[in-house]
Amino acid sequence: MWRSLIAMFKRPLRLIKWLFLLTLPVTIFPIFGGIFTGITFGIWNTQHIDKTSKKFVDEVTDLLGDWGVGGNVPTFREYLDTHNDFHLTRVNSNDWLPKLGFFLPNEYTDLDDPIISIDKYANLETLMRDISCRTYAQMPLEQWLYLSYLAFPSINQWDKAFNGVLEYVHAHSDLNQSGFHFANCGDTAGFLCGVWTTRHPALLHFKVEDEPPKPEDIEDGLTYPCDLVHLRPVTVRLIEFPLKQEFTGLPLSIFPSPKQQMLSFVAGERLYEQIEPYDPWPQMQKRFTEHMDSLWDAEGTVLNYINKVDDWMIDHITKPLGIEPVLIDMGSFLMMFSAIASQLTCNVIKSTSYLVGNFLGRPRPGDLSLAEAGIDPYEEPEDRFWGDVVRDVAGGFRESLQRVKAKQSSAGGNDISISITRA
Repeated sequence: MWRSLIAMFKRPLRLIKWLFLLTLPVTIFPIFGGIFTGITFGIWNTQHIDKTSKKFVDEVTDLLGDWGVGGNVPTFREYLDTHNDFHLTRVNSNDWLPKLGFFLPNEYTDLDDPIISIDKYANLETLMRDISCRTYAQMPLEQWLYLSYLAFPSINQWDKAFNGVLEYVHAHSDLNQSGFHFANCGDTAGFLCGVWTTRHPALLHFKVEDEPPKPEDIEDGLTYPCDLVHLRPVTVRLIEFPLKQEFTGLPLSIFPSPKQQMLSFVAGERLYEQIEPYDPWPQMQKRFTEHMDSLWDAEGTVLNYINKVDDWMIDHITKPLGIEPVLIDMGSFLMMFSAIASQLTCNVIKSTSYLVGNFLGRPRPGDLSLAEAGIDPYEEPEDRFWGDVVRDVAGGFRESLQRVKAKQSSAGGNDISISITRA
C-alpha cells in the first residue's frame, strides 16, 4: 500500500521539482528576498523590544534615583519638567497620562499583572478622557506633543523651529486653546518613543472626541474607571518630520522650512486630518522598511548587488512576462513564514538564556540597573517575590504616578501641565 502511494506521488513531485529548477533563475531573487526579509524582521523586532525594555528599566532607575532637598521644593526631575528651553511642561514616560489628562483601561495600568506587557502602558489606541473629573474636563480638547531627541533649540534646527511655532501660537489667541508639551526621546521619554516606534522630530496630535464611545467600540475585557457616558475617546495622529508627500497648504514652488512644516499642521485648517489615526502595525512597518532600505542600498555590499540584479530582472523579465504579482505574493508568503520562524527562534533563545541565567545565579538586568543607582532590589519582601525585570522596577513607576495624582489633588484640581503660557 505504501509503495503504491509513493509511486502515485512520485511523478507529481518530480514535475514540481523540474518546474522549480527551470523557473529558479526567475524566482531565486524573490525567494531569497522573502526569506532574508522575514529573518531580518524577527531579529530586528526582537532587538527593538529589548532596546525599548531596557529604556523602561533605565528610566525607572533614574526616577528612583531622583534627588531633592525635601519639603515643597521640586526634585531635580520636577524642576526640569517646567524649567527648560521650551518653557513648556515636559512629558516623561512615567507621567504622560496625568499631564495630558488621559487615562488607559484599568487592565493596562496594572503593572503587577505579569500577563500585561509593559508596552500597553504607552498604548495610543485606547486613550480616554473622563469629563466627570473636574481637573481633566478643564484641559484642552486638542493637544500637541513635540518629540525631540534632547530638546536643544540652540543647536538643533527642528527644536529651533518648534520654538518658532510656540512664538507664533502665543501671538494668536485662537491657538492658545490648544495644549502644548514636549518629550525627550533621548532622555526621560525614550520608552514612549520606543513603544510608538517613531523617529524624531515628530508631533503627536491628540483630539478628544465629542461623543462617548459605543459599547461595541471598547475591546472585550477592558474596563475604565468611570461610566461610559463620561468617557470621551481620544484620536491620536503621529506626524513625522521632515514631511514627504503631505500637503502643507503652501505653493508647490515653495519648499517649506522646518518651521513652516510644523506650523502648517498646528495652525492650518485641520490639515492633520490627512494623517491616518495612529496604528502601531503600519508604524512598525515604516521603521522596518527604512531599516531594510538601508541594508539594500548600502553601496559596495553583497545585498546591494543582489538588489540591483533583482531590479534589472523585474524591469526586463518579470514585468514583461506579467508574472510580477505572482512573485510578489510568493515573496510575501515566504517573508511571513520566515518572520514567524525567526521570531519564535529568538524567543526560545531568550527564554533559554533567562532560565540558564537564573539557574546559574546571574543577576537580572533590572538588578544590575538598580544596583548601579545604589538601590537594593531585594530590600523588601515583595521585591524578593517579583521574578522579572519589569516587576523589579514597576514599583517606582507606580509610586511616581501616585505622587503626581496626590500633587494634583493638593492643588485643588487646578491644571498644572497643559497651559502654553511660558513658565
